[in-house]
Amino acid sequence: MVVTLRRILKNGKYGAFFLGTLGATLLAIALFPNLTLLTSVLGAEVTLATKLMVLLSLVAAMPAGFTPVTLAIATVFALLLSLNLTLLTYYIRRRRKGLGRTGRISAASLGGVVSGVLGIGCAACGSIVLSVVVTTFGGAGLLALLPYGGSEFAFLGLGMLIVSSVILLTHINDPLVCRIDD
Repeated sequence: MVVTLRRILKNGKYGAFFLGTLGATLLAIALFPNLTLLTSVLGAEVTLATKLMVLLSLVAAMPAGFTPVTLAIATVFALLLSLNLTLLTYYIRRRRKGLGRTGRISAASLGGVVSGVLGIGCAACGSIVLSVVVTTFGGAGLLALLPYGGSEFAFLGLGMLIVSSVILLTHINDPLVCRIDD
C-alpha cells in the first residue's frame, strides 16, 4: 500500500492535487473561526493590500486560536482529507477507464470526509460545524455532556478517514479485471 501511495503522490497531477487540497483545507480551517471578520474586511472599502494583510494575519494567527491538541487534530485532518480526496480522484479516474463500479467506495470516502468536517473545532468553540448543526436543533446540552466537548467527533472522523483511505488503497491495488483460477 505504501508503494502505491508513493506512486500516486509522485505523479505530478495527483501530487499537485494533494498539495492544493491540503493548502485549501488548512486555509479554510484557519479562516473559518474568523469568518465574520473576514467578510467584513473583504466587503469594506479598503485597499487590496489591507485586505491581504488581514488575510495573512488571520492565517498566521491560526495556532493561537487552537490548543496543541486541536491544532494537531486539524493538521492531521487536513492531511487525511487531502490524501483521501486524492486517492478517491485517482480511483474514480482509473475505474472510469476500466468501466468499473465506484459507488460503494465513493460513499465510504464521502462518509469519512463528512464525519471529519463535523469534528473540526478549536478550544474556544469546540466542534464548529457540529455545534452549529446541533444547536439549530436544540441539542447544545448534548455536546456539553460529552467528556471532551464534542472532540469525540473529530477522533471519529479521523478514524473514518484512515479507514476510508486504507479501503481506497486496497481497491486501487485490485486489478481492473477478475482473476480466473484454473
